[in-house]
Amino acid sequence: MELTEARQIIARLRFSDTDDKRQSPLFGIDGRLQTSMLYKLLKSNRSQPDAKAKFIWSSSTPPRVQFFGWLLISDKIQSRVNLQKRKVLEEATCELCQHQPETSLHLLFWCPAAANFWRRLGFLVPSDFDVGELHHLSRPPHIPALHFETFCAAVLLAVVEATEWCCLPRRRGNSDPTTAKLQS
Repeated sequence: MELTEARQIIARLRFSDTDDKRQSPLFGIDGRLQTSMLYKLLKSNRSQPDAKAKFIWSSSTPPRVQFFGWLLISDKIQSRVNLQKRKVLEEATCELCQHQPETSLHLLFWCPAAANFWRRLGFLVPSDFDVGELHHLSRPPHIPALHFETFCAAVLLAVVEATEWCCLPRRRGNSDPTTAKLQS
């Protein structure tokens, strides 16, 4: 179906031998993108920064963890449900519990293994919790407020590592995570 649509779009395209002249205030006279202009445009918004973005991008974590956090709160990680939507997988049931569809929320919070993880850390994840509200998780009383952001960063790093170790090798066609990690 997608291939047919792509072919139809390509068939409607008209090409010419003339130079492509795109116009945008973000391009300089030489036709190159002026990143300083783009930066100024992005910073020109006087409103408060998005709390979700601030939580992820200002954390003291490696860039790959920040990126994973952003994908997580944007519901773009490679959960089985998202892969099924893209027609990569036919089945979306969680590989760990075999009971629920594997959404980002299920994989990281509601699957029994994940729920146990959060419980052991002292987090009380509300039943109506949404991944996009990750920055609103309540601080467990045993974690000092001064260190909560660092603790959250460490937890997010652990989640990234666990996700890479447990789930992603199977998605690459290797059912044994121990050998898949060695091969990557």
